[in-house]
Amino acid sequence: MGRLRTALRLVPLVPLLTSACAYRESTTVVPLGDPGRCVPVDIAAAPETASLLADTASHFNGSSSARMRDGACAFVRIETVDSPIAARELFDNWPDSERLGPAPAAWVPGSTMWGELLNARLADQRRRPMAPNGTPFARTPLVIAMPTPMARALDYPHRPLGWTDLEQLAQDPRGWTAYGHHEWGAFRLGKGNPNWSTTGLDATIALAASPSSASNTHLLERSVAYYGDSTQAYFENWRRLATRSTSSALTYLSAVINDESSVVAYNTGHAQDDVALDGRASRPALPLVAIYPKDAGIESDNPMIVLDAPWSSSAARAGARQFTTFALRPAAQAKVAAAGFRPGAPARAAAVRADLVVPSNGVDATARTSAVAPASPAAVEQAIAHWQTTRRRARVLFLFDVSDSMGDVASLDGQTTRDGPTKIALAQAALTAGLDQLAPDDDFGLRIFSTELSNPVSPNWRDIVPLGPLAVRRRALSSAIPSLTPQRGSPLYAATRDAFDAVARRADPQRINAVVLLTDGYNEDDHDNSQTALLAHLATNPNIPVFTIAYGNGADLATLRKIAQATDAWNFDARDTRDLAEVLPRALASF
Repeated sequence: MGRLRTALRLVPLVPLLTSACAYRESTTVVPLGDPGRCVPVDIAAAPETASLLADTASHFNGSSSARMRDGACAFVRIETVDSPIAARELFDNWPDSERLGPAPAAWVPGSTMWGELLNARLADQRRRPMAPNGTPFARTPLVIAMPTPMARALDYPHRPLGWTDLEQLAQDPRGWTAYGHHEWGAFRLGKGNPNWSTTGLDATIALAASPSSASNTHLLERSVAYYGDSTQAYFENWRRLATRSTSSALTYLSAVINDESSVVAYNTGHAQDDVALDGRASRPALPLVAIYPKDAGIESDNPMIVLDAPWSSSAARAGARQFTTFALRPAAQAKVAAAGFRPGAPARAAAVRADLVVPSNGVDATARTSAVAPASPAAVEQAIAHWQTTRRRARVLFLFDVSDSMGDVASLDGQTTRDGPTKIALAQAALTAGLDQLAPDDDFGLRIFSTELSNPVSPNWRDIVPLGPLAVRRRALSSAIPSLTPQRGSPLYAATRDAFDAVARRADPQRINAVVLLTDGYNEDDHDNSQTALLAHLATNPNIPVFTIAYGNGADLATLRKIAQATDAWNFDARDTRDLAEVLPRALASF
């Protein structure tokens, strides 16, 4: 699902309960509830529903519903883990328990498709499936979120629309002029990367299953402004731009493939990570309409999957099944509806008020679509492989800070040890691994920046590996990245402006042209220190997004957010240096 992006460290969501000393000590750094003499039932949940499940667990634990047949009791602990990260950890038998919490007995990903993908990758290695069919906890259909004026121009909802209609609009060189609105420009789409985003994965499955659009998905991909590890950035940029100018919001994006609950959250004035949509927030200046694709519909069902995992005891699995039954009761499902979801069990929907899934919030509970058949594990894997061949290619210049502070020992969760790794060492490892997010025919270049560099063009930066096809540049990158060393000061503004200009001068209109900026500090160039001038310069070309990564606790987060916003991009937060190993690949998943 695309509703939110979460920090990579876990949030303790279940209240602590004190009890007798049968609790087994854990070495994890994730705070855990004390199960006392009860059976601990650890559940890894996607951030979309983790808070809802934690609230449900707080009512389950200690209740009669937690009593098991043998007289023991179950104690549920919710750990927040993004779906793609959980899938990877489960495939590897959950090696990172210290950071993510104990290996789970159950898993609640954003969609059933994550379980199918996990099983497919296990089958590739002749391993048994781990994720059987789950029980939906909270459902939300895949939709095409579109600004109301644009939906009206397409005569929606009077004229049903589907994926083929979007493909035709995307390939029409007239763009919105064909519908009487030249001021909106070309059709521009926001879409999640299916390797990281639940809605991106669901959309990939739906498009592959649509008989009318499957052979033309490349037409839709060409209209993507940039991809994302979630779709939160698109909604926040829409909201921010609309408060300043509706016209700028309309030219930013024409549509975002997302889920119904995100449209409800946006239209009720809430952030994408709000759980209770109480109606007290201010509605956006530019409302959205949820278009339900007529030719292939799919739901993010947030299934409660009791894992068939080697580490899971029969008692823990039994406790997980009892908790699943409890989570489908009306009291728990009422809170699901209050968060903008549909109840997990359609047959029980009548027992739960769904005041939010109404036309005044841009959605329609009665909309009819042709639901796609459940995808097999092999079909999910094939759909992603096909997307890799059709997705819009990128031209990315990576701007790497090598100022002297990058030589400092990395602070891990606020603690610095004398013999720990340096910040530049962690960044080198993260960038090397992150390159796997790109395709061999993506263009990629590596530029460093610091003061007093040896470069006849500018002392503020130097191209280490020039922009070119990744397949051609990979050997040079493999040699250059480990060789980077800390230098002197940080000419952040000058280096950012020059990198932006370099990409803009040779932009390829068929590709996503972008800069990714990684820095751990502030601008230290007294000769070029006007933030206002930099932001004004970046705003001159909206087709060159600058994605920023705030690295380390000394990074100028406020300025990096402004740089990203000036180009309608997104800032990634890695102020805890441990997070960079996940954050940097997420940033490169924008392409």
